[in-house]
Amino acid sequence: MQALPAPVSQQCVKADDPAADNVHLYVVVEGRPETIEAWLKEDRPNSDFAVESDATKNGVRSVRLLANRTAPYRELGRLIYSGQKRGLPLKIQTVPSICEAKED
Repeated sequence: MQALPAPVSQQCVKADDPAADNVHLYVVVEGRPETIEAWLKEDRPNSDFAVESDATKNGVRSVRLLANRTAPYRELGRLIYSGQKRGLPLKIQTVPSICEAKED
């Protein structure tokens, strides 16, 4: 009997694999709606990060931003730093995941 391959959601690509050039990078954040609203309006570079999902449930707002493939690393770092200054817990996700990346 042959084992089935892992579902696509559980597969990863090696960082040096050409397929890694097509990985989508997301910034995911949850927190108080007013804090996230201020962060989005004041700190998000509009052209580099598109809001892919935005929902509020039980007083907690959850936002997922998709990074443009040409977004400079300094903009990603600035976005993360500004969120941390506001006390927002941010996560970086890649789809598919990078095999060498550490998962939290």
